[in-house]
Amino acid sequence: MTRKRATSMDAPTTVDGSLPPASFTVRAVSFTLRFGKGSVYVFHVQVGSDPVLVVTKTRRECKKLYASLKHFVRCPLPPFPPKAGLLRSKEVSNAESTSFMQDFLEHLLAIPAVRSAKVTQEFFLVQTPLVCRRPSLPRLVSIL
Repeated sequence: MTRKRATSMDAPTTVDGSLPPASFTVRAVSFTLRFGKGSVYVFHVQVGSDPVLVVTKTRRECKKLYASLKHFVRCPLPPFPPKAGLLRSKEVSNAESTSFMQDFLEHLLAIPAVRSAKVTQEFFLVQTPLVCRRPSLPRLVSIL
């Protein structure tokens, strides 16, 4: 009886529900600190040569994305960016928070498994087709 020698292989870096890699760029444009309502980030997302898409997400939504990526991605992720100090002027604090998020995104999206993850592409509206629809009028039902 011959025995096969066990070989150790690192598990490939995968994400549950990964999609083919999309060519997109994300830029953190602004941060607005709002107490009680949730601080808001504004991102500009460009998919290929399409027009720039403006995506607005709360800090809480960004943390949820980060938590789900930490759960699925099998490689170390950069730490989530802090908010800038509250003892500075509002403009300086918001600019620093935007800069922190941009640095974080550059490192995070450099990881192929994160970039191709379904949750990442849905978060930044990369896979969502842009369809303009007219609001539907209420249907009138006549009973004869």
